[in-house]
Amino acid sequence: VMMYLALISGARGIFWYNMTDAGWNLARTRLWKRFAALNSETATLADILARGTLLEDVKCSDDSLKFRAVTSHDNKVYILAANPSPKPLRAWLRLPLAITDARLLASGKELTPRGRTLKVELGPWGAVTIVADIMPHSAQ
Repeated sequence: VMMYLALISGARGIFWYNMTDAGWNLARTRLWKRFAALNSETATLADILARGTLLEDVKCSDDSLKFRAVTSHDNKVYILAANPSPKPLRAWLRLPLAITDARLLASGKELTPRGRTLKVELGPWGAVTIVADIMPHSAQ
């Protein structure tokens, strides 16, 4: 979730480093087993954010959901969403564009958009990327 929050806040990548504190060693943390996967995911998401255009006027039903939405050249919206809370979260995002289809990037799980609205459900400290197909501007 820290990685998502940094990217949502505008970071274009994440630089990990091992502090010199003798009491802390990245290789001995739970993150180490997923370190390669996290770096790969970060690179993919940073590229999406760097190449996309920030989508303005996205409304959210819950201020505790942190998110960033960008449009791509191929009629898609990528939404990075994070729940920085120890409680589960359910929120609705309303986009200024009509959504035709939506799914989770990592798993491919289909979501059910309703017009311009998507439901986002995240567990404690959860993060997800949603890919939403949108109607071309000329069809809206």
